[in-house]
Amino acid sequence: MPERIVPTDADWWPNYGWEHLQRYAFAARYCRRGRGLDFGCGVGFGTEILSRSGADMVVGVDIDEAAITEARQRSIPTNVRFGTKLEDAVRHAPEGFDFAVMFEVVEHLRNPI
Repeated sequence: MPERIVPTDADWWPNYGWEHLQRYAFAARYCRRGRGLDFGCGVGFGTEILSRSGADMVVGVDIDEAAITEARQRSIPTNVRFGTKLEDAVRHAPEGFDFAVMFEVVEHLRNPI
């Protein structure tokens, strides 16, 4: 499996896309209102899914600046923001979050406990 899932890659849908789409579709059922955080959002395709579920706003955060740059270049809903640090998320939602998702992140931590 590649490190970064990019929906425009030719092999994305048949090899990986459906699995990732199902995860976000499941989470979106619980994210129909409020402010959300998509931690480890990659290029933001899942952030967009969550934002279209009825959420007031969703902030996608990923440590990879190239991924966030690509996420910002996509045609994204107006209720989506992106950043590379948790501080960015707090700046966009200083009152906090009502929901958060995190997929495919733990295995990238140096010292997961």
